[in-house]
Amino acid sequence: MPLLIILFISFSVPVSAAPRPKLVVLVALDQFRSDYLTRFENLYLPAAAPGGKIGGFRYLMDKGAYFANTQTAHAPNVTGVGHAAMLTGALPYLHGIVANYWYDQALHEKFYCVQDAEAQTIGGKGGEHTGRSPRTLLVTTVGDELKNALGGKPRVVSIALKDRASILMGGHRADIALWFDEEAKGWTTSSYYLSDKQLPSWLVDWNKSEYLGKKVPEQWQLLLPEKQYWLSTPMTPEMIGDGRGLGKKFPHSIAGRLAPFLTSPWANAFTFDTALRAVSALKLGSGAATDLLAISLSAFDAAGHNYGPLSHEMQDMALRTDRMLSDFLNSLSHQIPGGMSDVVVVFTADHGVQPNPLLAAKLGLPGEAYHSADLADKGNVRLRALFGFDDSEKPIASVFEDNVAFDHALFQKRGKDAGEAARALASWLRSQPSIAAAYSRGDLLEGRVPPTEVARRLARSVHPERSGDVVFSMRPGYLGMDNHGYGGTEHESATVLDASIPLIFVGKPFKPGRYADMASLSDLAPTLSSVLGIIAPSGSEGHVLAKALRAAAQ
Repeated sequence: MPLLIILFISFSVPVSAAPRPKLVVLVALDQFRSDYLTRFENLYLPAAAPGGKIGGFRYLMDKGAYFANTQTAHAPNVTGVGHAAMLTGALPYLHGIVANYWYDQALHEKFYCVQDAEAQTIGGKGGEHTGRSPRTLLVTTVGDELKNALGGKPRVVSIALKDRASILMGGHRADIALWFDEEAKGWTTSSYYLSDKQLPSWLVDWNKSEYLGKKVPEQWQLLLPEKQYWLSTPMTPEMIGDGRGLGKKFPHSIAGRLAPFLTSPWANAFTFDTALRAVSALKLGSGAATDLLAISLSAFDAAGHNYGPLSHEMQDMALRTDRMLSDFLNSLSHQIPGGMSDVVVVFTADHGVQPNPLLAAKLGLPGEAYHSADLADKGNVRLRALFGFDDSEKPIASVFEDNVAFDHALFQKRGKDAGEAARALASWLRSQPSIAAAYSRGDLLEGRVPPTEVARRLARSVHPERSGDVVFSMRPGYLGMDNHGYGGTEHESATVLDASIPLIFVGKPFKPGRYADMASLSDLAPTLSSVLGIIAPSGSEGHVLAKALRAAAQ
């Protein structure tokens, strides 16, 4: 094992002597950069809202142990990798989720990170990836170890619009992981969790509730007067993505349409309301053992890709979600027998995001957009010139999320050394103005990389079977825009804008305060495990954030 990985490892053992909470709630936001909390802080509800209500983000910031300088420790910074890290405390070289997709050499095609041919989607149509499960996750989660420690009695439930977010938070022993199936227009799950292949009755009823028609407005309008949005930057139409039918300026029309709804703030309210239904139906937080509820809000990512972090839309998304979070916490406090005093809330995100490249260009910031097909074409030309492949041959099989996978069958047929070609291609990539770092998989696995933070993050994230032959990271501002055209924005790199996330722990075991210490997303799982008095997950490599623990929890 490379020295740089050994040095990163710290082990966590259970040390809690305090009573366990009745319920742990993880609230994760998909594509919520850390500065969303501080930029808009003065516009959020106060920690104690009018009428004695619990506030939203400021309640977490003021009442919790708030690590404002938190980053992910891996790459690429995408949904699957980030959600896998949250409750495992592990890095991709161990947990195995190296990207949302990777290239399967045996199948000669991309493989989805929670794909499982042995599982069946229940209550939904499933779309491109019919079978889903956590079997590709190679380590345990906090929920798994909580069940292991307490005789299987804890209930573990995860909920997100995205299947990979829900499944990877829930882990192997989750009672149920729910996600939203757009084709079926309802919440669904997998036969992996429900052997009878029947959705629970409470969920069937919820799917029939006509939420979109009854609780979602016809238009998404600004919550506050327009002058309050001076923190955001006006953009021209070409800087914005297609918005999934929302349009490019306020007011945005929803008008009962599913795709615009799922890209709007009300998709976050929908997810919170589904979580409250689960709490009520399953009586989470009411038993003798600690239960775990993991929630991810996916609408931030859907809207963020189209409008970008500096937009009026993302400011309004944050402001509205602040109020929705307050409603959720207040409702939750009335459902749990001991109220919020018996609840631990953990708040984080899977990754950050970079500014829209066309906006960045207008502002004079470095960077530009590219498409992976262009990189593959240029890489194939380079490899043909260096290794004698014919013009009709494509030695690069796939470029996926800052990975380049070769066609190994072609290399074997032509008697070419894929390892030598990977080092040559990585060297060429490093000479490109858009590339911050690029290394062959072999060099990363053996630790032959410079002592830079970007290189360390790539080395922590490479898996011998799932990663590409070459792994790279773009320079700040240079974005692969395959899924979003040249309007909108992206996130993937190992650099700070994509890696910066919030991390807050709220509850009896934690000392409220704003901590300036650098923290990692990988610290979440061992810290939470410590206060629960259980062993950390099997691949955990983060540190227990001991400064934030009260004496009784140390």
